[in-house]
Amino acid sequence: MTRAAGVQVARGRIVLVQEQRFRLVAEGGRSLRLTLAHDAPLGTDDLRRFCEEGTPVTVAYTGEPGLTSGVAHRVVRDPSSAASQDGPAEDTPPAGRPTGLRRGQGAATSNGRRLARLRGALRDWALPRQLRGQDPLGSAAESEGSRRLRPRLEEADRVGTSICPYCAVGCAQLVYARGNDVLHVEGDPRSPINQGTLCPKGSATIGWMTSPQRLTTVRYRAPYADHWEEKPLEWAMDRIARLVKQTRDETFVRQLPDGVVVNHTLALAELGGATLDNEENYLIKKLFTALGMVQVENQARI
Repeated sequence: MTRAAGVQVARGRIVLVQEQRFRLVAEGGRSLRLTLAHDAPLGTDDLRRFCEEGTPVTVAYTGEPGLTSGVAHRVVRDPSSAASQDGPAEDTPPAGRPTGLRRGQGAATSNGRRLARLRGALRDWALPRQLRGQDPLGSAAESEGSRRLRPRLEEADRVGTSICPYCAVGCAQLVYARGNDVLHVEGDPRSPINQGTLCPKGSATIGWMTSPQRLTTVRYRAPYADHWEEKPLEWAMDRIARLVKQTRDETFVRQLPDGVVVNHTLALAELGGATLDNEENYLIKKLFTALGMVQVENQARI
């Protein structure tokens, strides 16, 4: 695998997962999960042919360094293979793409429109293609409309990783984005926890992330005030950190009157939420214990 200007290049054989999505298996056994970009110069039929023939291919794709997934922008036969002369040229129009209906001079008339619809219906009729030997569950079942359908991931140019924000299981996720816009969230198959699966709540993460009703500010009521103010989240985080340090400094006890060293404060307490996983709870416990807090508790034990 090589890398240049943010574009990585890998060689191997294609295993088709579903339309526009495939795995690239390299000679060393390394596997990449790739999604075909909308502007890639080939179509699903080409991917299927590469898969059925076992043709070695070269794939140019983008993705975060270290990940085994990304967006494929170019897929061509590997020039080093003997079969490279049989494949489509890199600059040829993509195979299997709809070319549209041919309309004559009378297409604007009612008879012309009916004739065009009839031609379209005949072209989409699966029976003649099945009689010619095409796969009845594959290409023979495709219609003009189904070929125009595009996967929602085809415009993604970045794939990142995340953790589901809901329960304490800590399922890993893949986040597909175009620029700064999130397009899709799915389970990460590399995770030993969820192995690519997500529960209904985890599958709906994208709705929580992109909802126009998502809260991005906090409500603050100053001491002795009779109204709430809207404050930025960064302001709230800074204020919490400042008050924690101030309270700890003012109430910290190094030793009791009888000389016993305690190094604690009884003015602070912490209550963890049930959505925190083991790693987060470990870090929180280490932090607050180091600050001298004694009352460190979790919602799951209440």
